[in-house]
Amino acid sequence: MGEASRRKRQRRRDEGGGPASPGPADIQTKPTLQTFVLCERVETAQDGVQTIHRIFDRFNIRMEINAAPGTPIPNISIPMNYVLFARFGAGVGRFRASFRLVDPDSDEIGTTGDNWFWLASREPAHNIIITVSVPVSKSGPHRWIAYLDGEQVGEFILVVDLQRALGGPGAPGVRPS
Repeated sequence: MGEASRRKRQRRRDEGGGPASPGPADIQTKPTLQTFVLCERVETAQDGVQTIHRIFDRFNIRMEINAAPGTPIPNISIPMNYVLFARFGAGVGRFRASFRLVDPDSDEIGTTGDNWFWLASREPAHNIIITVSVPVSKSGPHRWIAYLDGEQVGEFILVVDLQRALGGPGAPGVRPS
């Protein structure tokens, strides 16, 4: 392959905002979603191997509100902070992954936007690691939905148990546990 072809191919890979039009030599094979979890953190070792710490499938949140008895308990959103880890593999081409969170009423409360990535035939997989902070104000099953090029490819159920209680004198203000 000549130097001009290499530069052109590299430029196409570096540009954002969507895939370049495929040429005759570009064969696309959609990757599969191999892993999709929520965790506390992901560490990358010097050799590039990644370790996932503390996988979540539920959040139990208890709030104590310091107020006089009989005071209505306000509806408060609690930001949940965690890492979304997804692994796509066994594909060839350029792809767009996105993720969205819907509450128990099917209202969207968070999205990650588009995450573009390339997979070449010699690359076994691509990991997507996103730090997420989403305000949650309802109890029940929340769904993280994974999309690849606009098509749903996976779903993760996150159960949220949000308990609100009035605290007595000397109780702290709002305290998520």
